[in-house]
Amino acid sequence: MTYEDKEKRRATLRKYYLSHVEQRKEYARHYRTEHSEYAKQWENSHRENGLCIHCNQPQIKDSIYCFFHLYKVRLRSRKSYRKPENLERKRIYGKTRKDRLKSENKCVSCSMPLDEESRMGILCLNCYNSFNKTGY
Repeated sequence: MTYEDKEKRRATLRKYYLSHVEQRKEYARHYRTEHSEYAKQWENSHRENGLCIHCNQPQIKDSIYCFFHLYKVRLRSRKSYRKPENLERKRIYGKTRKDRLKSENKCVSCSMPLDEESRMGILCLNCYNSFNKTGY
């Protein structure tokens, strides 16, 4: 195969490849516009009917989400604002504080001295009861 033949072959392959890429781009552009229009219609109909925009559950008052999706959105936004170095510092400090309070026989939650009836040796009765009431 001569050099000229190789160049012709490369040119045709390049032309085919570029046309294929352009086709894929056009399909993606068409799919995005069609899909976004349908998604907007779906969200609007859900808003009007009082449903979550992601599922068929009822909305929470003053929101466009159900309880589950509102929780997920808030969790995602909370994670995005966290700084990793602060989390590491909190983790280390929390461990050392807990260990220090356990060695001093104090409640981990409120730092009050533990009595004989304390649960698990780390919480006083008041904190234990309040955690049970709130469901933690």
